[in-house]
Amino acid sequence: MTTATLREIRPVSGPSAIEDSDERDSLLSAIAAGDILRESHTGEPVEDFLRVIAYQAPGTEETRYAVHRVQGDGVEYVHDSADRSAVEAAYEEAVRDLSDLDTDPWWAVTDVPGVPVMEPEDVTEDEGDEDYERAKRFVVETICEGLEAHPDRVRA
Repeated sequence: MTTATLREIRPVSGPSAIEDSDERDSLLSAIAAGDILRESHTGEPVEDFLRVIAYQAPGTEETRYAVHRVQGDGVEYVHDSADRSAVEAAYEEAVRDLSDLDTDPWWAVTDVPGVPVMEPEDVTEDEGDEDYERAKRFVVETICEGLEAHPDRVRA
């Protein structure tokens, strides 16, 4: 079995794995039109979320899977793979790591077992809060580095 990492279509920093901007835009459009398979978010309206999305790759119609993260401040990244289990492992790790950043629950809604969620009256926007800013940086590192730490979870 060959191991692989997730492809960075829209990284937080640095170049995309897809150099051609038209190809990248086409992929991002396909992901936006894809089916949400899993989701965690911080409240209503849903402005800060982490999702697993199944989509049809343009040109090949191959089913691929993406981790799509949008933060309340507009920072966004998208990583993908043909291996659903690799994407789900990255998603679950990021959800858990964000949840572990604070003693209070991070997520208002999540589908990751064992991750605590906020009480309805606690769902508020925390943009500008030091923990919120720290969490944004941490989740980026988790997605980018998490699969390197667990190559046994990734298949090509």
